[in-house]
Amino acid sequence: MKRIIGLPNETIKSGPRGEILINGSPITQPWLTPGARSSPGPDITASSPGCQRGPNDSCLIPAGDYYMMGDNRGDSADSRYFGPVPRSLIVGHVVLRFWPIGSFHIF
Repeated sequence: MKRIIGLPNETIKSGPRGEILINGSPITQPWLTPGARSSPGPDITASSPGCQRGPNDSCLIPAGDYYMMGDNRGDSADSRYFGPVPRSLIVGHVVLRFWPIGSFHIF
């Protein structure tokens, strides 16, 4: 399961310490663990798969596509590897989260 991090026509880029910048501004990611922050995996740049060049070497998400990332950033095959995802391939949404056990939640 992946989170939608970037929307169509937004620019996305990695910042220091695993920050994600959308249109040049950092987003809050309270769901990330300290391990995901210290080992965030590969950077997001204009040369990432499926990206168009945005300002300051950012990735411009194509119209109709969404940028997906896993919470376990250092060990997640996500849009940094396979590129933005077309809306037609998004088929569901989360209705129940049970892991980690202390974070049980029904949406």
